[in-house]
Amino acid sequence: EMSLAGVPATAASITANVRHGLKKATSVTIRECLSSRRVLISKPHLTGDEMHGLAHRLTTLGTNDAINSVLIAFDEEGDGLLPSMKIGITEMKTRGLLNAPNPYRIEDSYLGYDPAAVLGQNMSRADASNLLDGLSAMSKATNSMKKSPIVNVIHGLVSDGGYSMCMGRYVVATTNSRFRMDHPARGLSFDPAGLSYVLPRLGRDYGQKSASYPVGKLLALTGYEADAQDMLATGLATHFFKWENVPILERTLGEARPYGFQVKHEEVKKKVFYEDVSPPNKLKDATVANILYGFSEGDARFSDLLSWGAKDDAEYDPCVLGEDRGSNLVNYAATFEKTFQADSVEGILDGLREAKDLDGAEDDYKQAAAHLLSLMRARSPLALLATHRLFQDAASDRETLDSCMKRERVVQLNLLQKQDYKTWAQSAINGSNAPPAWKHKSVAEVTKHELEELFDENR
Repeated sequence: EMSLAGVPATAASITANVRHGLKKATSVTIRECLSSRRVLISKPHLTGDEMHGLAHRLTTLGTNDAINSVLIAFDEEGDGLLPSMKIGITEMKTRGLLNAPNPYRIEDSYLGYDPAAVLGQNMSRADASNLLDGLSAMSKATNSMKKSPIVNVIHGLVSDGGYSMCMGRYVVATTNSRFRMDHPARGLSFDPAGLSYVLPRLGRDYGQKSASYPVGKLLALTGYEADAQDMLATGLATHFFKWENVPILERTLGEARPYGFQVKHEEVKKKVFYEDVSPPNKLKDATVANILYGFSEGDARFSDLLSWGAKDDAEYDPCVLGEDRGSNLVNYAATFEKTFQADSVEGILDGLREAKDLDGAEDDYKQAAAHLLSLMRARSPLALLATHRLFQDAASDRETLDSCMKRERVVQLNLLQKQDYKTWAQSAINGSNAPPAWKHKSVAEVTKHELEELFDENR
């Protein structure tokens, strides 16, 4: 029946319309919630079939003007039930969950696929390719909803290809939200989810001051963990509110009018990079935007939460480290702007070495330089160079999200065959926390040929 209807078999991997809970935990469940749809993610790693299946279902939902939105958030209890069905609005307002020490802390939200599984399951190149294609399909689906937008609430870590879940119009951060690039510390680089395209353009969507600093390059090369403040200050997230408000948001969206009955207004659509949308949706629904505005305690239009409603925005310029103001990520990037503007990885490393030993510099400055240097040194030299090259190539105005994902795919498939990845994966499978012994001791040992062959799609 699915084949006759033109539905891919992978769509069967996504559980839908569960009314009485699940007998066993599933990775992804889609529930009806009146005029909205709720996607519950119960596991941070998804399989290739699950990613392809979810991408198909989201693409289909994106054409439905009988709903107003698709709300994606982690299912902390793993039972496939809607939070709004469990706790009444009055109870949610009176329970005082904020007074408890982080009651629903979720360590990992969206991590893409399990990278160790590629080696652990002895995947063929074709199987690995299908896995990576699932991430690309997810990015395209979340980034090209034609009508009802995706609202993604992040309450945990998002890393690497997991950001494919966050390419939609609205990304909500909570106090527990984090973003990090882990793959270069595994001998890998950008997953084909479009981050090499997104990171060089951070801050541009909302005219943020972070756009003037190398925040994206710092994230890509160091593995710095961005918190909610950092994500808002760069546009990785668009709104901020409390995680315990999700059940109320869920119910509020469900009770709002469907897309086809909403008042719409012309506005340049933010966080939309994928160009193959026909026709492109430039009519932004006012209802969902106003609902999020009502829930939010801050959004990406401001550099940080402290400047919310400030009259003199100049007061909140990025500061040197140690003053404890605003986004630490932006402060790092502003402090080491010239260092990260170097056109080579060796140049960046040399700049950080000089900074950590600079005579007369403040201790905070030298400690920060030493910290960033140690983060970069812990990464695979080959993967670090590949990541830098992908970042630099993607920064061109001629590049598109699609062209960047194609290049990311080629490089990642080739890195999955390399010694550094296999060394890390075997160590992870064995449960070892020891630092991997990389093939090259430094980026200087990597030959030009070794780097160039990573970009060869015929290998």
